[in-house]
Amino acid sequence: KYITKIHMNDEHQENEIMISNKIKQIKRFSQYFSPIISNCKIDLAEVHNNESNKCDFIREHPADNNKYMSTKTIYVEGTTYADYLIELSKMSLPLSAMHPLDKALANNFSIIIVEIYKKLITATNKLLTQGICHYDLKTSNIIIKKQTNQPIIIDFGITMVPEEIQT
Repeated sequence: KYITKIHMNDEHQENEIMISNKIKQIKRFSQYFSPIISNCKIDLAEVHNNESNKCDFIREHPADNNKYMSTKTIYVEGTTYADYLIELSKMSLPLSAMHPLDKALANNFSIIIVEIYKKLITATNKLLTQGICHYDLKTSNIIIKKQTNQPIIIDFGITMVPEEIQT
């Protein structure tokens, strides 16, 4: 499954495409990241008017057709890390209020968090090895895969390669 988005074709999109191409060079990148897989410029004149009118973005930015781009990323079935933490916290109570059998569950909460952080450290290390700095790594830019609890880093829009920054 994929997610397709329409964006303004600007320097941020060009940067995200460049970063995505670097990420795709990482061995088994899809275990850690969801970069742009493919992209193309789109001609809005070829999009049926009824369909384009449903899109607030296109109505609000009736720009020249060369200013739009379609991007495709791999769909990650799961929840944001922020929502995941909220759900985990609902399952835990203060240790003093717990039945002895439930204390083991509370311990699992800590183990789960530590395991996710270990995976995030591995992922960010893989980015750094490619000279990539995410710059917007936060709980809403991490998806926890539903079946595996694997964190997947998304949204590379303001990610940079520090060596390529021109002052």
